[in-house]
Amino acid sequence: IGEQRSLRGFDIVFIGGGQELGQEAMMQDLQRGRAEDIRAAVEEGTVFLAIGTGMEILCSYRECTDGSRMELIGAVDAWVKDEKERIVGNYVFECEGIGTVVAFENHNGRLHPGEGVKPLGSIIHGSGNNGVDGGEGLRYKNVFASYGHGPLLPKNPALCDMILKTALEKKYGPVQLAALDDSMEQA
Repeated sequence: IGEQRSLRGFDIVFIGGGQELGQEAMMQDLQRGRAEDIRAAVEEGTVFLAIGTGMEILCSYRECTDGSRMELIGAVDAWVKDEKERIVGNYVFECEGIGTVVAFENHNGRLHPGEGVKPLGSIIHGSGNNGVDGGEGLRYKNVFASYGHGPLLPKNPALCDMILKTALEKKYGPVQLAALDDSMEQA
């Protein structure tokens, strides 16, 4: 908190999850200039991986269970509505270009993507963004965002490769990643 460091030149920015209770204090700090830097990095095509509440803070706003509204970063046109009941459990979604992704979700926010924002994938089993629209996560420019914990990248090497390839191509132009033996991860 309080650090002012530009994201220019970063290849990948990771925003991890955390408790919703700490989000308000974090947003107060981010609104002192850091949010603008994150919005600019997203628009410039910096690769982001955002998980859970890390995904949520990229959104425009959050409707809290007490009826109040918390302004978020607004880097991605989406909003979150808190519910008292948490969504918890293993889930599976289909991600375009890579296939099946498995993860663990644990959130009380219900994410609603806006115009021009696609879900990262389509739910096969579980709830995903909101348990209603069949979407999971967010995909906007080079932002890869998901409610998927548990651990998302080691369990899903194709998704990890997609994120790495996107970052490499942004920096160096077209690349071809060598195939690796993913049989242990797939098992």
